[in-house]
Amino acid sequence: MGGTDKNQGEPVSPESDPLINERVDSYLDRLPGVDSNKGWTVSNTLLLLIYSFILLGVLGNAVESFEDSNGTGEVETENGEEIAAGADQEEDEIDPEGGEDTTDDVESLDDFEEELQLSGIEVEYLNLVGEQVHLDYQTQATTEQEESEEVRTIALAYAELVYSGYESELLDVIFMDQHGTDLGGFFIVSEWAQEYANDEISEEEYMSQVIDTFGYE
Repeated sequence: MGGTDKNQGEPVSPESDPLINERVDSYLDRLPGVDSNKGWTVSNTLLLLIYSFILLGVLGNAVESFEDSNGTGEVETENGEEIAAGADQEEDEIDPEGGEDTTDDVESLDDFEEELQLSGIEVEYLNLVGEQVHLDYQTQATTEQEESEEVRTIALAYAELVYSGYESELLDVIFMDQHGTDLGGFFIVSEWAQEYANDEISEEEYMSQVIDTFGYE
């Protein structure tokens, strides 16, 4: 191949190396429409340029496809299906404003308690007795508005629990002060929670039913 002729000390031109010419001719003969016997004619040069552009286009598409499948475009799941990155995978969760949300499902009392704790509700007692869920919590509210927000948080979380299929007749709630003294309570019938979860009643109607059950010690 190319390099320096030991006898002459002069560089050897690639065009004068028969081995290089033979390999080039061999590659050219494999391309449709290119005749290596004609040498570097205009038609051969144009065909080679066309093949070069085609090859670059194929390689570019391959790189783009690889980046899409391994970057932020799509994510392959365990069963081989591809989903758009960041797309919601759960469609059966209740939004506090009504509709769907992206929070985890509330399917058990443990999930229910965790949801309340994350929302700032200090749960003191939670258990299923017969067909009734009993909840005691320590209120942090100092105003009627804050009290309403606590009740709303509990009511919406219970709607998620009922919507998941958890069976109960109602949620019986007692709220107490920081010393453990009962201040009052309310209850939520599971049928109301189910109607709200099914969009059969509005949040306003749902909360109105809950507020009507309020009683104070």
